[in-house]
Amino acid sequence: MKQLLCFADVFKLLEEVDLKFLEEMRAGACVICRAVLYRSDYARKPRGGPESWDKRYSLCCRKCRKRHTPPSVRFFGRRVYCSVTFLLMGILHHGAKAHRVEALRLQLGLDRRTLGRWILWWREMFVDTPFWKQARSSFASRPDELRLPHSLWKAFKGQRGKDRMVKLLVFLSPLTVSGAGRAVAM
Repeated sequence: MKQLLCFADVFKLLEEVDLKFLEEMRAGACVICRAVLYRSDYARKPRGGPESWDKRYSLCCRKCRKRHTPPSVRFFGRRVYCSVTFLLMGILHHGAKAHRVEALRLQLGLDRRTLGRWILWWREMFVDTPFWKQARSSFASRPDELRLPHSLWKAFKGQRGKDRMVKLLVFLSPLTVSGAGRAVAM
């Protein structure tokens, strides 16, 4: 886990995945009127990530003006902290020594109560989402719901460092769009 923070290109990989999600959605049409979609990003001020992540990729219908926002691996719903921080702190909560988690929490400027809410979200709200109820059956050995997201991280065997993080964030990306908004909101 410690090595993940050393990879300077993990943020670049996540941005590339988000651009791929954007292009896939742009290749389609508006779900309301079937018109062409145009790029219409909106401002974000994420914590725990690079300053260059100041926009969430999004599209807008040329005709009806309906916003179409693709899934994201950089942003986890409307949370202020970027997804990698949200996921990493949850993983470390169950998988690292308490003093290391505390040092990283302080370095990120993350309030102890916020981290507590995140852990509670994984234990109570995430496990109740339709996404998780369906997705958990895809694992050979079901991740321990009391140790999420650490047990989910461990379920992505065979992956190393940044690749494992990217795959896990891609797996969770359906939760980052409005269809799962109720489950993601805190």
